[in-house]
Amino acid sequence: ASEAPTFALAPAEERLADALAGRLTAVAACASACRVNARLTVSARAARSLGLGRKSTALGSGSKRLTGAGTVSVGVRLKKRARAALGRRDAATATLRVTVTEGAKTLVLSRTISLRRSAGLRRIVSHGLRLWSVCSERCPLSGKLSVSAAVARRLGLKARGTARMD
Repeated sequence: ASEAPTFALAPAEERLADALAGRLTAVAACASACRVNARLTVSARAARSLGLGRKSTALGSGSKRLTGAGTVSVGVRLKKRARAALGRRDAATATLRVTVTEGAKTLVLSRTISLRRSAGLRRIVSHGLRLWSVCSERCPLSGKLSVSAAVARRLGLKARGTARMD
């Protein structure tokens, strides 16, 4: 039996600046060739409060095709109007929906995320990164947390070090 596709999402809280810069990503791992689609949406009510109108619930999307087994990172590019609307906000709640199609199998998962001006190191330390994935038998995904050398020095960490993720 072939393995089902898998994927992981970024933390439940994302930096708004990263979303505006197109650095909101979903990572998928496939056992063979696959297509990965990521779409960021808001509710109709949230779209109205952002000034996008009732029907403009899609903030942005991204898609990649993997030609063989492996892991692929898909960036979500926000629409120009959505970037302008979110750029005026301190926070917004959106749904990231990822569809992985591998042969005849399709995996659809979604996650509600908060986009905030700053994810906050204090929140990451107290709550963790909250990465998650759905796997069949093997799960070839990994995570890494990086900070700049300046931040590491301010925190009293070595410039090059590792942290364990459980």
